[in-house]
Amino acid sequence: MFIQQSLNPDGAPSHSSKIILDFLDSENVMYVHPFSCPPNLLELNPLYYFIWSNVKWVFNEGPQRTQYP
Repeated sequence: MFIQQSLNPDGAPSHSSKIILDFLDSENVMYVHPFSCPPNLLELNPLYYFIWSNVKWVFNEGPQRTQYP
């Protein structure tokens, strides 16, 4: 069974150099071109929401509860 995967480089110069992109093309690796994504936008990173929701959960010790007077 073959699972289709793609590479999403982070835009670091060493990951988006011409020699690396040429190598990925020669090996038929599917990747998101580093210039097609805006840099440093955490809102576009799916892990951003997962990580910070869990951090809030841990520090708040569970879901927030409304206290009535």
